[in-house]
Amino acid sequence: MSRESLPRPVRRGFTLIELLVVIAIIAVLIALLLPAVQAAREAARRIQCTNNLKQIALAAANYEGAIGTFPQGRGHIDCWAGGGSVATDCDGWSPLARILNFAEQTAVYNAINFSDTPYGARNSTAESVGITTYWCPSDGTINGLRFFEVQAGWDGTTVGITYANYGCMMGTYCPNDGRFPVATELALENGMYPDVGVPLWVGRGGISGATRPPVRIAAITDGTSNTIGFAETAHGKFEQAGGTSSGGSDFECDGWWADADYGNETISSYYPPNMPIPSTYYTNGYFQSPDGCDSGNIPTISSMSFHAGGVNCAFADGSVHFIKNSVSSWNSLGIIRIKGSPNCTIPIGTRPGVWQALSTIAGGEVISADSY
Repeated sequence: MSRESLPRPVRRGFTLIELLVVIAIIAVLIALLLPAVQAAREAARRIQCTNNLKQIALAAANYEGAIGTFPQGRGHIDCWAGGGSVATDCDGWSPLARILNFAEQTAVYNAINFSDTPYGARNSTAESVGITTYWCPSDGTINGLRFFEVQAGWDGTTVGITYANYGCMMGTYCPNDGRFPVATELALENGMYPDVGVPLWVGRGGISGATRPPVRIAAITDGTSNTIGFAETAHGKFEQAGGTSSGGSDFECDGWWADADYGNETISSYYPPNMPIPSTYYTNGYFQSPDGCDSGNIPTISSMSFHAGGVNCAFADGSVHFIKNSVSSWNSLGIIRIKGSPNCTIPIGTRPGVWQALSTIAGGEVISADSY
């Protein structure tokens, strides 16, 4: 038999059905793999976020060791208008600004004039610096975010604003827009970073120059391991205000790392972590303050995060804990604050939940670690 007459082997390819089956299997494997990859990435981001808070807490502890108190919370500084006259009282520098030299940011710290407001020309360079330690990697909006607020300084300065994902705990108090005398307001701020008062010339509520000192470690009678100093804030969930910035429309008013105002770097435990907010507080998918841009309203004063199930918190002893959304909290959800509303304060006799107890320095509550 000649070689030409031998039967040739038949070459079989994939049928269409077999090809579709293989594609379907690959698609299923990818669908199973992607959530695992995303979960691994989020776990890494959460670890980095925990490390950031650890560095902040240790910097605050080192500040206390050097100065004798923890850095002051919200304070007030005279704002100067053109011609050298006092325009109003402005918010002072945040605890995050005061601990910079203990957080490996000595150059930025040395560039700040703490006797002048964050809103002035002399501090316009330092306050526009982005501090990566103050950014949670799970918030994709904050990295490099900068808003240039025209004439934010009363001297006509254009201020470059950068942000942070961590707030300083002032306690259980909900800001009330001056409905109480200053002395009463200060007494209600029972956390590590309360308002330290106002300058003598301001005079609100019939009291002029009500002040209080920063917190000493001896004042934390609840124990440093039972007291929250810093907690996460979800800056990327706040309202986007229009304006000119490096990235177009930006988040104008809340979460500014340099400013100690309520909702910037001073936060409260009045509402529980990642509190549910009515749909009327959303604008284009972002939380909106009732009057558009008010740093004293929820959710800006509340602790929120991009992590599933809770928020990271740094305690006064330098430890960092993940506090679940389900942590015991008093029922403040039925009295969500709207600017000007009298229903901001929890009724007398209401027992604090674990969340509120952790935010106070001398509440006297007995808290077990397994309660959060």
